[in-house]
Amino acid sequence: LILNLAVPFGIQAVVHVLRTDAIRSERDQLTGLLNRRAFHRRARVLLESLRDEFGHLVITVIDLDRFKQLNDFYGHTRGDEALVEVARALRDSTGDTAVIGRSGGEEFVIADGWHPDEVSERAQQLCDAIAALPFDITASIGTAGAHPDHRVYKSGDLIAALIVAADDAMYVAKRRGGNQTGHHKAPIPPRSVS
Repeated sequence: LILNLAVPFGIQAVVHVLRTDAIRSERDQLTGLLNRRAFHRRARVLLESLRDEFGHLVITVIDLDRFKQLNDFYGHTRGDEALVEVARALRDSTGDTAVIGRSGGEEFVIADGWHPDEVSERAQQLCDAIAALPFDITASIGTAGAHPDHRVYKSGDLIAALIVAADDAMYVAKRRGGNQTGHHKAPIPPRSVS
């Protein structure tokens, strides 16, 4: 009788621990956002759903301006607090469909289905939300979008191409002084020259 009760309970406890570990392994420990690997996996799922709905996938890359100065002047604890609050601001400023990750250091990435006409406004909302935080930091934000056409790109390839394009747009915004947005305008995939 004890064995019949103990074994199922033991198995259930092990499954719970493994499920908890699997969830933790997908998350950045500091911010609770997805890590890079989990971001790519979830972005591919989002991309497939947008293909079914004829949606438009937008990748947004966010890099914090003057973050090194914050760490140097106030210490890493204050820098960590800022990262946690930026993560919260990103969650609060996006919809339920957004896939949000911390790609490293003070850089974040978002995948979501946005209408092409609202990309600039949404990116500016993210920029404003970060600037409003009490840490004297701003963000340079780059976006790139495409209609997910499976005939042209595999899911992972399209996401990678959009991340590179959004990253390029983010660096243009940063070179212009930061605290602003940029959008990759060239078509993805590029039109072939015939």
